[in-house]
Amino acid sequence: MELATWVSIMVEVVNVMLLLVLVYIYVKNHLKIRSKFTLGLLSFASLFLLERFLAIYFYMSTDMCSAIEVARVVRPILSSIETIGLAILLLITWK
Repeated sequence: MELATWVSIMVEVVNVMLLLVLVYIYVKNHLKIRSKFTLGLLSFASLFLLERFLAIYFYMSTDMCSAIEVARVVRPILSSIETIGLAILLLITWK
């Protein structure tokens, strides 16, 4: 695996750690407050956490020779998860 791939994986791992802290905070807040806003934040963070786990998996399971082929399939999936998460964030922020 190339250095750039390892750096990308490390950045994704940091993102996962940050998102896990956010999910923990949102769960704690939702159990206290029980509002749609905290549930929306929890959903938003959970979708991004899922996206990051998938990104790490694909970075680790793909060699450079097949990366373009995999990216054609995977990137729309990751982008769709991101779009759903952003839509949830927009919806709860708008209300």
